[in-house]
Amino acid sequence: MAENTSENIKLLKKGKRKKTDKAKKTVRLLGHAKQLLLLLSEHSKLPYDPQELGVIIGREDLTFTSSEAITTCLSNLDNLKLCEITDEKDKPFYKITAKGKAIAKELQQQEELRIPDGEVKKAMSLKQLGDILGLTVKHDEVNKMITFLSTLTAYTKDSQFNISYRAPSSTGKSYIPIEISALFPDEDTILIAYCSPTAFFHDIGEWDDERKIITISLERKILVFLDQPHDELLRRLRPLLSHDKKRLLLKITDRRERHGIRTKNVEIVGFPSVIFCTGGLKVKDQEATRMIILSPETSQEKIREAVYLKAERVGNAPKFIEWLDSNPKRLLLMERIRAIKEEKIDDVIIPNLKKVTDEFIERCKILKPRHARDIGRFFGLIKGIALLNLWKRKKKGSNIVASEKDVNDAFGLWDKIAECQELGIPPYVYNLYKEVIVSAFEEQNKDLKAEDWRGLSRRDIMAKHYAVYGRMLEDWRLRQEILPSLGMAGLIMEEPDPDDKRRKLIFPISLSPKADRQKTLSQ
Repeated sequence: MAENTSENIKLLKKGKRKKTDKAKKTVRLLGHAKQLLLLLSEHSKLPYDPQELGVIIGREDLTFTSSEAITTCLSNLDNLKLCEITDEKDKPFYKITAKGKAIAKELQQQEELRIPDGEVKKAMSLKQLGDILGLTVKHDEVNKMITFLSTLTAYTKDSQFNISYRAPSSTGKSYIPIEISALFPDEDTILIAYCSPTAFFHDIGEWDDERKIITISLERKILVFLDQPHDELLRRLRPLLSHDKKRLLLKITDRRERHGIRTKNVEIVGFPSVIFCTGGLKVKDQEATRMIILSPETSQEKIREAVYLKAERVGNAPKFIEWLDSNPKRLLLMERIRAIKEEKIDDVIIPNLKKVTDEFIERCKILKPRHARDIGRFFGLIKGIALLNLWKRKKKGSNIVASEKDVNDAFGLWDKIAECQELGIPPYVYNLYKEVIVSAFEEQNKDLKAEDWRGLSRRDIMAKHYAVYGRMLEDWRLRQEILPSLGMAGLIMEEPDPDDKRRKLIFPISLSPKADRQKTLSQ
């Protein structure tokens, strides 16, 4: 009993609540244990005699049903060494121990920080959400908002959507997911620094001896891969990322067996929200159509504020942690997330479905097969925004109905990322195209007629990149990742250099009406 109560007190301190009948009794016992411990802390000692104790309990207006419940709770506190029985003038008393005082103090502090339900369930706009996320994530307004909504949709049945952060090192591609996931309960987040394709199935899964199968439960979980060098694991998780089926059977080979290679069965249950961070800039179509592709901002303003934030975080870590952990807005959001989780919402119903779909299609220049998946991710944004304010939305059983404002807010976010999703390239690569390649091409050919335009060499691009960003661009990255991605997106074309046939010159194909370059180049 002592061990169970100890675990119960831990659960109480962390604020966890479960809905089973057994758990409800446990919570009631936790409440009594907590009340008695706080009462002991206030009085230092309590009489051992049940009648005298009952008088004090009644005066304090505590919610006990019987003297037996009081005695049981005190006995459990005694077993946990939170109180002890002492004699004073041949009369026994319950007296709080040093350990009990420490836990009581912790509980009192939690009570002071506890946020009333009315505050938790108040309407919250995306701007207010962005301000709270901005405590630790500077700028990157769209990125942090979409990342938060992705993690929040983990608390639905199958409305989760996935994100892929792609950018070079030191740009903060894993920082945003780490900071956002820190707001969610630890038991719901799985952060993996690196994982080989097969290790994921061996280490994350649990062996079911009866069925002879490895089971991996990812239902209502947030799965974050912090720095993967390649996309091999993503390829193996394609059916999971596209939500093909709630229970997926995979067959893997195990080389550790004594008698050579052996096949093992792996069953993945449920759909997680997956965030995949990598330094690789080349995205294959199979992955691009299953995830929202994002890149962190690299503007001077963002970097400047990030430097100041890092200075505060490292220069005086205890003060920063104390400030962050006691910030009322951040605590409010964390409590709100827990409350959303406890509502156990299955799905979000989108009203005026045809109207919303027509508006989405109108934004597409030419319909492509990928749009059938893109609309699912767009609906994921709507559902995440609706979940944030579920108490203000119409409820139908275990589902809620999104509002028109949720739809408009989702369109506002989608419009800012739609172009890169349409092209299937990371925003980092697209910004490099506009700020480096197009800019260098225009500077080089500003005084020439269209028929005399000359393309850019890789050396020209690297020199312009250094002038714009103040850092060198690796030749292998430009040659193997950036130029092939831009070529597949239809943003550039390569032609042999008339002066040196061994080299190729890059011509940007502008999507703006400044010049009809594509027509001229094709001629």
